[in-house]
Amino acid sequence: MKTKASTTKKRTWKFWVSRTLLVIFMLGGVWLTNLIWFKPFSIRHFYDKVFIELALDSPELSTSMGIPVIYDWYKDDLDDISDAKNRELFKKLKKDHAALLSYDFESQSPENQLNTKILSFYMKDLIDGEPFSNYSYSVDQMSGIPSDLPSMMESSHRLEDKSDIKAYISRLSKFDTKFDQLLEDHLKISESKGIIPPKFIIKQVLEELKGFVGTTSDSTSISNRKESAITSNILYTNFQTKVDKLTDI
Repeated sequence: MKTKASTTKKRTWKFWVSRTLLVIFMLGGVWLTNLIWFKPFSIRHFYDKVFIELALDSPELSTSMGIPVIYDWYKDDLDDISDAKNRELFKKLKKDHAALLSYDFESQSPENQLNTKILSFYMKDLIDGEPFSNYSYSVDQMSGIPSDLPSMMESSHRLEDKSDIKAYISRLSKFDTKFDQLLEDHLKISESKGIIPPKFIIKQVLEELKGFVGTTSDSTSISNRKESAITSNILYTNFQTKVDKLTDI
């Protein structure tokens, strides 16, 4: 038979345990709120926050780096390279840089002081370049979306299950939007500022694009030109080769 003292003791124990868990939960909520929406308490958490938000803003980066969890969240999407998105990213970059500088530098460890210097330099360099964001060649014979995007699909996008397959096809369906953004929000804006690549670069890029979409004579291998242009394309052959190896599909 339970005594009054033991019952009271048990209730007291439950009371303090519940209050302790409540306090821990509230502190965790405050920490998480600051981490996600405001300034994290720790400079180390701020570094992590900046990196994670960068990955969340760039599905292609999370795919190329194979970032766990985030990879699966955004593997069916492509980067938004519109001018509006570009302005939004610069606005966020300035806010993050100000937050970084608000941490007391002298109280940081030597390692974190170095991290802060490097990250601050990187951010400031990007911010200073905002007025010239459309002054580079968005496409040339060495790099650019026409070559980088298919390369990312071939080398980094996994094709291991049905989810990967659907994501691959979803991404292919968004190529036209990506190239529209490249044309309207990059090439035409650069052109309006007089930033135009030399003719030999334009000519070489056009030849590469014609070969990629199958409109040049050397892009066909059989008599049916249309079929060859499709089935010999890297986006098709990459898909077919990898999916054919999946025995359970």
